[in-house]
Amino acid sequence: MASIGLHRVLVEGASTPNFARWPRESVMGIECHMSSQREDPMINREEYVQKLKHQIEQWNAQMAQWEATSRDAKDRYLKQLEQFRDKRDAAMAELRRLQERLRQTRGRT
Repeated sequence: MASIGLHRVLVEGASTPNFARWPRESVMGIECHMSSQREDPMINREEYVQKLKHQIEQWNAQMAQWEATSRDAKDRYLKQLEQFRDKRDAAMAELRRLQERLRQTRGRT
């Protein structure tokens, strides 16, 4: 049975197994996800492909938005980093100036 893709399924309360024959059929032979009228399987596949393409387009748009947000955040981060480096450099220059002044003051006495 396994070689032809059938699966042995025991339904609760049943004494014998039921076999699902096609993906659209449940283990009890009830068609799932189908309307009451038979539809052309190619239309369903085409609809599925279109829905999948639409979902992928939405994901691509969301990823593009995240990438843009990421770039903006990175740009802001780099700008802040540059500002902090400038402040650090100014503080270091002030510290050196004060140290030199202190050294000169001690040298006079």
